[in-house]
Amino acid sequence: MTDKTKKIIAREGLVFLVALLLVLGSGYLGKPKIGLKLFTLSFLGYPAYLIIRFIVWAIRTLRNK
Repeated sequence: MTDKTKKIIAREGLVFLVALLLVLGSGYLGKPKIGLKLFTLSFLGYPAYLIIRFIVWAIRTLRNK
């Protein structure tokens, strides 16, 4: 992959993740159930790790010139 392609993927991926977090976060504001939050945290633990790794990669890719 070229650097230009990597930067496009990184930028669009970050925009998508922010939009997804805004949508998911707005659903949790009205429903403070501890059991649901613990289940969600345990079920989405590894995907959250992958998302964090993607964010770090995207930031590094966009900072490189």
